[in-house]
Amino acid sequence: MNEKEIHLRDYLRIVSKRRYTLYTFFLITLAIVLITTFTAKPLYLATTRVLIERSEQSPLVNNYAYMAYDPEFLETQAQIIKSSGVGRRVVERLGLVDKYDAYFAEDGGFSILATVFGWVDGVKDLVVKLAGKESAKFSDAIQSKETLERAKADGVIRAISSGLMVEPVRNTRIVAISFMSPSPELSKMVVDGAAQAYIDEVLDMKMATSDYSIKWMTKKAEEERVKLEKS
Repeated sequence: MNEKEIHLRDYLRIVSKRRYTLYTFFLITLAIVLITTFTAKPLYLATTRVLIERSEQSPLVNNYAYMAYDPEFLETQAQIIKSSGVGRRVVERLGLVDKYDAYFAEDGGFSILATVFGWVDGVKDLVVKLAGKESAKFSDAIQSKETLERAKADGVIRAISSGLMVEPVRNTRIVAISFMSPSPELSKMVVDGAAQAYIDEVLDMKMATSDYSIKWMTKKAEEERVKLEKS
């Protein structure tokens, strides 16, 4: 006990001796936390929920439809929602390329996209300086307005697709779609647009499958007709 008391007094003596250093460290840490808290731009999370059902009929158990939890099916639908096809539909539906400066070029927003396009412009200027006027004309011809707009659209699509968060609700047929951004308006528009874009994407996939099936059956029917005529 005496040894422990001595050790404790030694520790207290060290703390007392270094108290000004501790005070300074505490004040610096507090100042950094306060500055970060008051200067950080808030992010807004919007969430919508979508009911996803299979096309085939569920078996009946005691006159009630039975739906087993199928994580693979819901995960597949989640990947479709996060696909570039759905992202492109969202961007086109909301006109986000035209609204790029309002939602994506602001400080604290999707600054990565602005950095990428700035880097592209910087490379272009460097090529112009090194290669002269002829290369400048060539560079301008390649990087036309349509090319830059396409690159900007692809960047926005990637930002939307990678930013979508899809989480199946366990033991239900419901999927939660979320999106976070510095703009509450953008977050709400994206999740609503993603839900509708997912519906359109699935319908187009089904239509494409039906068209392929019809073409295949038509081709086989024509082959059988030719065989029948030969017979």
